[in-house]
Amino acid sequence: MKMNKRTFLKSCAAGAAGLAGTLIGAPRILRAETLNLKLGMGTWVGYLPVYVALAKDLYKQEGLDLQLITFQGNDAAAAFAAGKLI
Repeated sequence: MKMNKRTFLKSCAAGAAGLAGTLIGAPRILRAETLNLKLGMGTWVGYLPVYVALAKDLYKQEGLDLQLITFQGNDAAAAFAAGKLI
């Protein structure tokens, strides 16, 4: 399958939706305490659902203390390698 910009963006959106669904959809009984998570991501408009869920405290309702860190370019990879994102 040829990878063009549209296909790539659809794949990224599907991956972000899957991650959000995994984090939010896990049964509460599996989590005994609040999980602290720092999520580093770029400034793509497709991440809007993550920001909306954060503003509505949906993550906290599911036992996840999420801190979003926004990066430009390849800065996210460098921060992850340095251990700033866990």
